[in-house]
Amino acid sequence: MENEQQASQKKMDPSRMEIPESLPILPLHGFVFYPGMGFPLQVSSESSKQLIDDVLLGDRLVGLVPSRREQTSDDDILGPEDLYTVGVVGYLHKLNKAPEGHYQILIGGTKKIATTEYIGSKPYLRAKVAEIPMEIVEDKKIEALLFNIKGQFQKLVSATELPQELVVTINSLTNPFYVASMVRWS
Repeated sequence: MENEQQASQKKMDPSRMEIPESLPILPLHGFVFYPGMGFPLQVSSESSKQLIDDVLLGDRLVGLVPSRREQTSDDDILGPEDLYTVGVVGYLHKLNKAPEGHYQILIGGTKKIATTEYIGSKPYLRAKVAEIPMEIVEDKKIEALLFNIKGQFQKLVSATELPQELVVTINSLTNPFYVASMVRWS
């Protein structure tokens, strides 16, 4: 039974999962996630580790929302007023518990969300969320802008020490949101 569940989860596409009415919220310090991004994160606060444990046992979905202020310690308590209202739904792919006590997680952003109301703060923040649609409109103007951005990015890579592989990657992307994210974080 457990093997069937694991196999089913491996085949599932997290970007097609329905977003629940509310999600646990993992505050991000100094980092912004975008849909389509996958990234390893280190989690060390006790409340965030509890959130990850609970998410892992459930649907593996978590709200990833950037913080407005810098983190002062691992157990820095953040409230709704410390967070932006826009974030993404993250899908927890993998968890490694480090011997030092922190968690290393691999998480991918799937859909853009807005927090509409915080409904809990213990043992971690929980909020009602609404999906922010990211419709891709096929339009000649958008195609021209993407072509221009890709060309300018290629010039940037040639003029700097950025890896040439980034040009190949960005040229393979057709989703304007992913192109913008890739250029932004390169």
